[in-house]
Amino acid sequence: MIDYSKNNYKTILKIIITAALMLLAVINYHEAVDLLIKIYGIVYPLLLGAVMAFVLNILVVKYEKQYFPGNKNKFVVSSRRFVCILLAIMTIILVVFFALRIVIPQLVKFITLLVEKFPGVYESVVKWIVENSHEIPALQQKIKELDMDGYAVLNKVLGLLGNWTFGTVSFIGSAFGAMVEFILAVTFSIYILADKEDLKNKFKKLFKAYISKRKKNKNL
Repeated sequence: MIDYSKNNYKTILKIIITAALMLLAVINYHEAVDLLIKIYGIVYPLLLGAVMAFVLNILVVKYEKQYFPGNKNKFVVSSRRFVCILLAIMTIILVVFFALRIVIPQLVKFITLLVEKFPGVYESVVKWIVENSHEIPALQQKIKELDMDGYAVLNKVLGLLGNWTFGTVSFIGSAFGAMVEFILAVTFSIYILADKEDLKNKFKKLFKAYISKRKKNKNL
C-alpha cells in the first residue's frame, strides 16, 4: 500500500516536478541549452569574482597578520582589511606584470623566428613532396597548382588571422564585454573579502535553518 503521509506526498511531488522539467528540457533541447548559456553568462562574473576572492583571501590573511598585529588603534583596526585587500590586488598585478615581461618577449622572438624561417621551410617541404610523390600523381598535381611561394602563403595566413582577430566589430564587442565582466568580478571579490565574516555568519544561519527544517519535516 502506498504511504500518503505528508512527507511522502512532498517527495512524490518533487519527483514528478523534476521529471516534468527534465522532459521539457529534452523536448525543447535547443531552448534549454540557450537558457543555460544565458544563465551562465549572467552568473559567470559572480563565479569569477568568487574564485578571485578565494585566491586573494590567501594573501589578505597573510597581510593582515603582518599589518600592525595586536594594535588596537581605531584607524589601524578600521583600515586593516581595506589596506590588506589593496596590497593583495597589487601583489597579483605585479606577479602578472613580471610574468608577462618574461613571456611576451619570448613570444615575440618565437613569432619573429617563425616569420623568418617559415618561407624557407615551406618551400623545402613542398619541394620534397613534389620529388617524392610520384606514386600519387593527384597530390603532385595539386601541389604544383598551388603556385605560391612561402612568403605568399605566410602573408595570406597573417591576413586571415588579422581579419579574424581585429577586423570585426564582434571582436571589439567581445573585448568590451570581457572587460565589463572582469570589473564586475573584481568588484564582487572585493565585496566578499570586505564582508567575509558577515557573509560567513549568514551562510551558517541559512545552513542551520535548512537543516532544522529538514529535521522538522522528517519528524512530521
